Amino acid sequence: MNNSTADLYPTWGERRILRFMLTSDSAHISVLVNARPHDVYEIARDVKRLSQWAAGLATGKVDVMNDDLVVLHAPMGPARTEFVPRNELGILDHTVTLSDGICAYNPLRVTPHPYGAEVTFTVLRLDSTDAEFERDCQLVREDLRRLALLVEAIAGQSQLFLARDERADDWF
Repeated sequence: MNNSTADLYPTWGERRILRFMLTSDSAHISVLVNARPHDVYEIARDVKRLSQWAAGLATGKVDVMNDDLVVLHAPMGPARTEFVPRNELGILDHTVTLSDGICAYNPLRVTPHPYGAEVTFTVLRLDSTDAEFERDCQLVREDLRRLALLVEAIAGQSQLFLARDERADDWF
C-alpha cells in the first residue's frame, strides 16, 4: 500500500464535492398525497406520465432505453435521465444529463405518512443566484402538486383513510 503524502489530500473530485457540501444550500420540498406510497411510487416512476406532472423535464415524447434509462424531450432539448433501479424503499433519485453535458443529480423520495404518502424532492443549489434558487424551488413545488393531483385522480382519494390503521411498512 502506497502511503505517500499525496494520498492525504483529496482529489479534484473530492474537493469539488467537499466545496459543494460546505458552500451550497438545499431545500426539501414536500407534498402529501392521499394515496398509498406504493401507488405514488409507481405513478411517479412511470416515465410515460412524466409530462403530466414534471413540466420542466418532459414535453411528452419519451425514448425508453431500458427500465432505468430514458431520453426525455425537454424544453431545453433532449435530457438523458437515469433513475436508480426500482426498489421497495420509495427512492426515485435520478440524474439528468443535458445535451451540453450539464448533469444534475435529483433526490426524490416517497415515504409513508399517516395520511398517505409524502413526496420529497431535494433542490440542490449549485451556482445559482438567490432568485434562481427560489424559482427552482417554486417550479418543484408546482410539479409536486401536479403529481399529487395526478396520483389522487388515478389511485382514488377515498381508499386511504379507510386503511390508516395498516402498518406503514406494509404499504410498499
